[in-house]
Amino acid sequence: MNEWLLVNGLGVIGFLLALIGILGIFFKQFNDLTELGMISFLITFVGQVLYNAGIYYETFIWPVLAESDPILVQLSSGPIYSNPIFFIMLMLAGSIYVIGFLIVGYSTYKTDSFNK
Repeated sequence: MNEWLLVNGLGVIGFLLALIGILGIFFKQFNDLTELGMISFLITFVGQVLYNAGIYYETFIWPVLAESDPILVQLSSGPIYSNPIFFIMLMLAGSIYVIGFLIVGYSTYKTDSFNK
């Protein structure tokens, strides 16, 4: 349990720091951003928050569920992962996260705010 909290807790901290980092990039590019850039930062921020919520859930809620009823967190037959709505929400959060970062990368390249 302690190893689980250590490893996944570092993931939660990493994603929180990534949120701060994406905000720093946003404020650096704020004056040069187009509409696409603004929308892409919004998508990325929302995707990161959703994905971080999933990691938080996995880090702090799973151990409690596993102690009370280990069948709940089984990957193949447990009710959490066999639930299609939960699976769709995880995939949607990850997709928003990835698509947002791809568009942010493109808009950052177009603004040329990070010179070589």
